[in-house]
Amino acid sequence: MLAGTTCEMNAGVDWAQVRESYPAQHPLLNLNNAAVSPPPLVVEQAVIDAYRFVSKNPDINMWTGLDAKLPDIKRQLATLADCCAEEIALNRNASEGLSVAIFGIALSAGERVLVSPWDYPSALGGWQQRQTREGVVVDTVTFDLLASDEEIVAAYSSAIRPATRVLHT
Repeated sequence: MLAGTTCEMNAGVDWAQVRESYPAQHPLLNLNNAAVSPPPLVVEQAVIDAYRFVSKNPDINMWTGLDAKLPDIKRQLATLADCCAEEIALNRNASEGLSVAIFGIALSAGERVLVSPWDYPSALGGWQQRQTREGVVVDTVTFDLLASDEEIVAAYSSAIRPATRVLHT
């Protein structure tokens, strides 16, 4: 059972089981759930098993073994996401997927993108790269980290210009 967000949902959670599902972390506890988050042990083992499987006979096991499973994986994900399998793109990680989206938006030199200093660093890097390479203008919207929703909307709204094409939030 996954942890819920309310006391009622958490009442039935076996936290010892959740704790045992992840590698022990000593002397520090990593609470970062982004790029440096340890996967559950079952995921870690699946990655190790796949690597060993491929290593035994890379030409056969990589191309006819693992890669042959991709269409079925995409079909399953499409069912989960309620879309067509052709609309599913598999990336190595969320940062790479975000970069695909950032670089896939058609923008011309001088067109503007609004970002905040609180955005994910990989996303900011992608927009900065487009600014350097293509002349897209990246405007940083400023607001306090603890700003209310209304203050954040007001900050973005006041920064929109006629050439603004993307609000990265």
